Amino acid sequence: MSPRFVGSHRSWIVALILLHPAICSADADHESAWGGEVGIERFHTSDLFPGVSISRPDWGLRASLKASATVPLTTNLEITEWAKVVAERYDSWTARDLERWTLGMDFKGSSYRIRIYGERTGDELYFPATASDGAILDRAAAGGDIRVEMFPGWRADVRAEYESQDFVPTFDDLDAHRWRFRSGLRRSIGAGRSLSLSHEYRRATSVTRLYSYAQNDLRGLAEWPLPLGVALELEAQLGLRNYRTGQTFAVNFGRGDTRGLVGGRLGHTLVHPIRAELYGEWRRRTSTRSSKSYDVSTIGIALSASR
Repeated sequence: MSPRFVGSHRSWIVALILLHPAICSADADHESAWGGEVGIERFHTSDLFPGVSISRPDWGLRASLKASATVPLTTNLEITEWAKVVAERYDSWTARDLERWTLGMDFKGSSYRIRIYGERTGDELYFPATASDGAILDRAAAGGDIRVEMFPGWRADVRAEYESQDFVPTFDDLDAHRWRFRSGLRRSIGAGRSLSLSHEYRRATSVTRLYSYAQNDLRGLAEWPLPLGVALELEAQLGLRNYRTGQTFAVNFGRGDTRGLVGGRLGHTLVHPIRAELYGEWRRRTSTRSSKSYDVSTIGIALSASR
């Protein structure tokens, strides 16, 4: 494996330490179970930094690893502690390479799941800039969600998340706090068939207010089986972002962005538990600040396995 994919050994140690309670419980209780997921993707994007004056297409490689330990507490309740790392590497823009670490805990009952989690990404290149290393930031997020089976075939979920964005001193006017609130409904209509609809509200407050905004997104998702064991997934999303700078001299004063996304996936289990997927998506942003409008397309292939 390339040294660029190994990441920080300290982060691996931290993840193992935080999973230690579940590991010990699993050793003490033979009914406890280990689980995990591993995945790798190869993809191409037409613009790695959309909204910047020059398009920068690139090929990327994304690898993910998730480990979990599940401990039954009662006959109707189990707890799962998990850790996940996602690493991205790019062919041309190596400065955009990143690792995203997530730790979480799930409480599962017969008809519900409660999840809490924390996430961190360090030294992420937000966009390149001349005469500097670019707008680099650290992200830290924490959140939780509740998923409930209300009726047979009907599932509802709500999520709340807080994120802080801490940029390097050269770009510290971009420092911000962001809240996300999501609610959704999913309807299962047969084996492998489902329809989902969700709404997400985002509110970001920058330290200077020059980049503060409120955003609403509406997302629809359909899953459907096809012949030969192929699964189809189609997605569409529409959103509106309004900037709330409060300063008439700000470049984003009165700015509004309309956002759209359409995407699809074709998945097939090759040999259990190995699954392959082909995917693609197209995103468009139309902004009242014309230099921030863009069209971006992404295509890729993914392999994954889980237990």
